[in-house]
Parts: sequence; structure tokens; C-alpha cells
Amino acid sequence: MGSPLAGRYITSTDDFLAVTDEKSLIEATDDPRGPETDLESFDELEAAATADPDSDEAAVLAQIIDVIDRVVGSVEPIIEAFGATRYAIPFAPVDPTVKSLAVRWAWIDLQERRGTITTDDAERKRDSLRAIGDRISDGRIVLQSALTVEEVTGDDVFAHGGATRRFSQAIFDGQSANYRSGR
Repeated sequence: MGSPLAGRYITSTDDFLAVTDEKSLIEATDDPRGPETDLESFDELEAAATADPDSDEAAVLAQIIDVIDRVVGSVEPIIEAFGATRYAIPFAPVDPTVKSLAVRWAWIDLQERRGTITTDDAERKRDSLRAIGDRISDGRIVLQSALTVEEVTGDDVFAHGGATRRFSQAIFDGQSANYRSGR
């Protein structure tokens, strides 16, 4: 059982097990200047932290969760931006594609932070994730479990001039009324 996180889409350290193992995740969040541990799983760290809240393991666990929460907090707005033209933000319920994209992006950021991949490699990997995000944004990838803007607002949303320009019927009608009245 992984440790809980503060994210909307990445809610547990277990979410990272799709892209890495616990030991690698712990190593990616390690601060060489901070306390150290030989434990290699979150269950072991949590058990040690519970047994002795003042232990190095408790400090390591708190540090790991803090690092992951900060990275997740910086990644989730990026993921939301991909779907903002079509879906209600935050995504609810969370679509598996959204969770996977967020986890993969956060894992790249954690690896880059620790220096286990180069900045160029990280950017190449992010570019491939951006391509997935762009497909969500333009509708080529449909999120099955996320609510659309129309479902949340009850407003018909239609595309005008392609997928990059979006207007709601209510806004469009309001603009037309303003135009006719000379406002």
C-alpha cells in the first residue's frame, strides 16, 4: 500500500508503479544532503516512521512525499491545460489516460531532478507526452470518463474555425447582442 499524495490525479505513490518500482522512486526523490535509509519500500518506511516518528526513516518518508507532491503540483496544471478546451477541469472522474499522462510526466521530472536522465532526454520524452496531450486537446483522443464542458455547464459548445477556437453558444449569443446594440 503506497503513501497518500496531495494530487488530484496522482493520489498515491502506488500510481508510479506503472512506470517504475518503489526503490527507484525512493532513489529519485532522495536528497543526498538529508537523512538516509536503507529501506526500499514505502511499507517499510511507513512502518519505521510509525514505530519511531523521530527516526531517519520518518524524515526520509516526509521528504519523499514533499518532493513528489511538489512535482505532482507542477505537473497537474500542464495536464489540465491539454483538456481544458473540451473537458471540465479538474477532470472528474479521473480518466485513466489523464492519470497515465500525469504519472509519466511527473516521473520524467523526478528523474531529471535527480540527474538520472539528461535535460535533452527529458525534453524528448515530454515532447512525446505533449503529442498525446495535443490529441486530447483536439479530440483525436477521447477521454471516456471525464465530463465535457457541455455536460457540466449545460451549454452547447461548438467549434468555430477549427479545434483551436472554441466558443459557447451563450457567449456567442451575448457577443452578437452586444454587437447589434453597439456596445
